[in-house]
Amino acid sequence: MSTTNKKLWIFGISGRMGQEIQSICKEQSPARIQLLGGTAEDSSLETTLNGVSDADLILDFSGASGNTALLNLLAEKKLEKKSILIGSTGLPSENLERWQGIASDFSNSILLAPNTSLGIYLSLQAALNIASICTSHGFDLEVEETHHKHKKDSPSGTAVYLADQLAEETALTPVYQRDGLRKDTEIGVHASRGGGVFGEHKIRFLGEHEEISISHRAYSRALFAKGAIILGQWILKQKPGFYRISDIEARDLIPE
Repeated sequence: MSTTNKKLWIFGISGRMGQEIQSICKEQSPARIQLLGGTAEDSSLETTLNGVSDADLILDFSGASGNTALLNLLAEKKLEKKSILIGSTGLPSENLERWQGIASDFSNSILLAPNTSLGIYLSLQAALNIASICTSHGFDLEVEETHHKHKKDSPSGTAVYLADQLAEETALTPVYQRDGLRKDTEIGVHASRGGGVFGEHKIRFLGEHEEISISHRAYSRALFAKGAIILGQWILKQKPGFYRISDIEARDLIPE
């Protein structure tokens, strides 16, 4: 990446993640990232357009409806050569297909990151490295998550993402509401809600005589904001295209 500061715009800046990212940018001055500002998802199209037009990097943490609004705006105005990180979760498959078109049609670099925690990324990479070996030796695979009682979606978008990635690696099928005996062809996904738990995810490989467990526990929302900046710096370096977290090599996240 060039030594010239890259200009950042946060779409969904009024939300919790938007506020956290804004705080980190102001307090820690991430290397070669200059915060221009941001808009809420209900801001006027003109305000949003002015911001994203001037930005090199766009971080979207607006939610499903806001993501659709941003998608429509970029498609209508045909904005080119932008780096975009999509942190919004619960997006319909139609949106993902359209984002892929935005990447190819207008030479944009787009990263889908349903969880921007560096620790979640590393946990997934560790699990993917052993998943095929474990399942070929008869280990059962389960994904578990726990969040506070006020969380609306269940299971979490991160748990769904982890299960989907592991399913691609192992050819198993995620099952979200198990009924009856466990099948050898499935990955069970389980959610617990209660108290003030910020966020816990666990990937379990259960054998007849041993278990391998890879777990991640979040202590604050700041970790997701920091991760968003790290991943944003990564997508700024990439050629136009549509990327997922699994496309990132761990060594590429080592600070220069």
